[in-house]
Amino acid sequence: MYNKAMETSFRRMMAGILLAAMVVTSPVITRAEGQKTYDVEKGQLGVVNFHPKWGDKKANVDKMKRLIDRAHNKGTKLLVFPELCVTGYASSDSKNSKAYKMVVKAAETKKGKTAREIAKISDKYDMWIVYGASEKIEGNKKQAYNSAFVCDPEGKVSSYRKISPVEGAWCKPGKKPLIIDTKEFGKFGLSICHDTYCVPEIARYYAAKGCSMLLNPTAESGSDREFQYYYENSLKNAAARDDVTVLSSNLVGVDGPYKDYEFPGGSLILQSSEEGTTFYAGAKNNGVVTHGRRIKLHKEGICVNEVPFTMRESSVNRGTEFHGKVYQKWYHELAVKGNNDHFNASGKKMKLATVSLSGEDMSDKEAQNKLTEYVKKAVNKKMDMVVFPEMLLDEGTSLDDDFFKELQKIARKHQIYIVFGILEKGQNGTYNTAVVIKDNGKLLHYRKMHRNTSELAMVQCGQKPLIVKTKWGRCGISIGDESEKAKELMRYYGAKGCYYIVNIAKENKQTLAKILHSSEVPNCDGLTLISCSSKKENSMVLGSSGFYNKKTDSYLKFFGTGPERKQSPVFQTAKVSFSGSGFSVINYYPEVFSKMYGEI
Repeated sequence: MYNKAMETSFRRMMAGILLAAMVVTSPVITRAEGQKTYDVEKGQLGVVNFHPKWGDKKANVDKMKRLIDRAHNKGTKLLVFPELCVTGYASSDSKNSKAYKMVVKAAETKKGKTAREIAKISDKYDMWIVYGASEKIEGNKKQAYNSAFVCDPEGKVSSYRKISPVEGAWCKPGKKPLIIDTKEFGKFGLSICHDTYCVPEIARYYAAKGCSMLLNPTAESGSDREFQYYYENSLKNAAARDDVTVLSSNLVGVDGPYKDYEFPGGSLILQSSEEGTTFYAGAKNNGVVTHGRRIKLHKEGICVNEVPFTMRESSVNRGTEFHGKVYQKWYHELAVKGNNDHFNASGKKMKLATVSLSGEDMSDKEAQNKLTEYVKKAVNKKMDMVVFPEMLLDEGTSLDDDFFKELQKIARKHQIYIVFGILEKGQNGTYNTAVVIKDNGKLLHYRKMHRNTSELAMVQCGQKPLIVKTKWGRCGISIGDESEKAKELMRYYGAKGCYYIVNIAKENKQTLAKILHSSEVPNCDGLTLISCSSKKENSMVLGSSGFYNKKTDSYLKFFGTGPERKQSPVFQTAKVSFSGSGFSVINYYPEVFSKMYGEI
C-alpha cells in the first residue's frame, strides 16, 4: 500500500538527517587487542576521475603517466585508476560490434607493453599503481578478462579478474580474489564495479582475511542523484559493514564507440560507521564526519587524502560470529543443488502488523499478556501476519511452555502468522530465539547465529538458518543486526528462493548505518525486508522498486511503516506486495565463494 505520509516523512528524514553534515573532527580509530593500525599522511592515497579517449590506448596511457607524475609530486604512494581506463568502457554481446572487437583486440597480459611501462614508473616512484584494462586469456582469442592490474613499488605486476562481469559476452569471469600486502598501509583487496555493489561476498572475504582497504576501480554511470544514491550508499555500506577504508575510482565524461556512455566521476576515499561517514578525498568537506552526500562530480583529475588519518585491519573475523566454515557449506550447497529455487508466491498482498514493544520494563507474564492482546487486535483487523521484536520475553522461556500452545490455537483458528522473540532456555543452553507460529499452528524457531558483543557471554550461538514456506513465498528469519551485517545469511536466504526477510530487533537508537544497511537488503539482495524493532521508528517494511524514484530519492518502495513517520504508533499496519522481490544477480558463482570461505 503506497503511503503518502510515509514518503513525505522519509523525504523529511533524508533532508534533516542524511543531508545535514555534522561538522566534527575525524573519528578516533579504536582497535581490538592485536589489531593493526596504519597511519596515512596527507596525500599518500589517491584516486582518479579519468576521462579516456575511447579505443586509443596510447593516448590514455600517456595521460595516465602525466597524472602519475602529478600524484608523485603530491607524495602519493598508492594510486587507483578506474575500470577499463586504458581503452575506455566497452559492453557488448555481439562479436561483430565495434566495442567487442576493440576491447578484445586491445587486451594485454601482465607482461604486455602497458604493464611494463606503468610498472617501470611504479619502480621509479616507489608507488603502488592500480589500473583497469582488458587482459588476454591464454588460448582464447574471442574473449578477454575485465581486469585490474596492480604494479608494486618494485615493478612487479599482478592482476585481479572481475568475478561477476556485466559487460557482455566478450568478458570472461575471473575465479579468484586478490589480496595485496603493502606492509605500510596494510592489505587491500580488489573488487571491480558490479563485484562491489552486487556481490558483497568478495568484500566480506577480504575483510575476514584482515584487509584494511577495499579498492574499487569502477565505470558507474547514471543521473547525478541516482548515481549518488546507488554508488555512494553502496560504498558506505561496504565500509561500515566490513570495517574497511574504501578507495573508489570512476570514469568521467562521455565515452563509448558512439559516445553512448556518460560517467560522472565521483572518485573518493571514505570510512563509515554508525556515527556517520568520513570522506578523505573526493568530497566537499574532507576529514569531517557527515551524514550527507558530499562527493564532487564531473571533474577530471586526481583526488588525494586531504588530511592525515588512520586505517585499521578489518575486525570482521576477530570475534566468534563470522562462521567461515558454515558459509563454505552453504555456498557449496548452492553450487551443487543450484540457487534461485523459488517457491511461487500467490501474488496476494500480505496484511501485516508490526508491534513495537519492549520487554525490558515488563515481567514475562506481563509481556505475554501484552503479546496476546496485540495478537487478538491483529486478528480483529484481519491481519495475515503480526510481528513483535527480539527478546520480548526476556526472562528465559522454554518452547514447551503452555503459553505457546495457546498462541498456536489462535494462529490455527484465525490463520494468522505470529513472529516474536524470546530468551529461550534450551536443553543445551540459552538462546536468543525467534519463534514463528504458522497459520496452521505449527511452531518453528530460529536461534540467532551472529551474536553481538554483549550477547557472547549470555546466549549460545545458533547453528541453522530458518526458511519458512508461506502463501506469499519463502521467508528467511533473522534477529537484530543480522539483516544488516550478516550478509552471508541474507544471500543464502535469497539464493534459496526467499522473497522476503522477517527481522526482529531490539534497538535503542536510530542510526545512519541502520537506514543504509536496511536498504541494502532490497537494493543488493532483491528481497523485501520486514523489520520489527522495539524502537517503533525503526520498524519498517522496505522493498525494491527496481527503478530510481526522485520523490523518495531511492530505489526503495515503502509499505506504510518506517522511520520518522508522522505518527509512529506501537501497532503499525501495511499491505505488502512482493511483486518484483526475489534474488537475482548476474553471473553469481557460489562455487567460487565456497572456495573463498573455505580459506578463512
